[in-house]
Amino acid sequence: ENRERHPAPQLTPAAEPVAVKVEVDRFCAILGHVIRNAQEATPPEGHVWVTLGREDGNAVIEVRDDGTGMDADFIRERLFRPFFTTKSSKGMGIGAYQVREYVTAAGGSVEVISAPGSGTRFIIRLPAEPAELADAQPAPAQVQGM
Repeated sequence: ENRERHPAPQLTPAAEPVAVKVEVDRFCAILGHVIRNAQEATPPEGHVWVTLGREDGNAVIEVRDDGTGMDADFIRERLFRPFFTTKSSKGMGIGAYQVREYVTAAGGSVEVISAPGSGTRFIIRLPAEPAELADAQPAPAQVQGM
């Protein structure tokens, strides 16, 4: 599928280079899933923001939208269930469960802050490499779907 998705994500890069140890293809798929979910929950005239930063020794990637949002029961009971989808006609791709499993296995955490009508903040924290290593890293790869 090659069509451009809307709303297009607005990227705010970190003030300083931040590097993490991840399997690049898998991490890009994970991040792409989170961004697509934000886009699907947001009308085309809405907004999706992707912010990168460093906090307490972690790389922090936040995907925020001003879409439909989710209630606390859905987040607690259903969002992270394996093989669960709200998309009846679509195949079982990467879900929030796989996102959380991957991030946790990489030593990180996932936090979801949302409310109906108030959009969603999906915050991924991963252990950051020391700053001097981040400076030596090549430029980050372009994430598909952005």
